[in-house]
Amino acid sequence: MSNVAGPQHSGLSTIEYLQRTALDAHVCTDKIKQALKKTKNKATYPKNRLGNSLSLISRLTAGGLPARVYYVSQGGFDTHVRQVNIHNRLMNELATSLFYFAMT
Repeated sequence: MSNVAGPQHSGLSTIEYLQRTALDAHVCTDKIKQALKKTKNKATYPKNRLGNSLSLISRLTAGGLPARVYYVSQGGFDTHVRQVNIHNRLMNELATSLFYFAMT
């Protein structure tokens, strides 16, 4: 079981729980759309997975979305051939993306 604090049983039936979860997701989607409408990026992020993710987070926080934690992933570091070239590219993507994120 999870170590996350909170009740293990909500008292809801499975269908009630699923309906509540769907409603929460719908409400959150509306809040995300509203936050994104309020702002545009001030920086030109790299066109890669990490840059796109950090760009989105920058817009969400600037738009007032009250999330305390965001999660991004770059991936691609588990290589077995051409490691030096791939690692250099990935580190450059990381550095560039974080540079622009820090500026916003």
